[in-house]
Amino acid sequence: MLPLGMEKVVGKITIGAIGINLIAAALLAPSLGHIGMAWAILIAETCKVIALTIVLLRQGLSPIGALYETTPQVAEF
Repeated sequence: MLPLGMEKVVGKITIGAIGINLIAAALLAPSLGHIGMAWAILIAETCKVIALTIVLLRQGLSPIGALYETTPQVAEF
């Protein structure tokens, strides 16, 4: 998304994920310790991936389709 000029959107989503991480960590870490922190990170990053995917789909871009649209580079002899 950065090469497409979506730096501000990525930054805002990342800040949101940090906020989710802090809230989830405050709720989960006191009772679950390191496992709670792992869950907090997993929750935040999952939210981030979902948000980034939604932004790409609204722009008419497919996050998965990009894997199949590239043509392999073949060396010619």
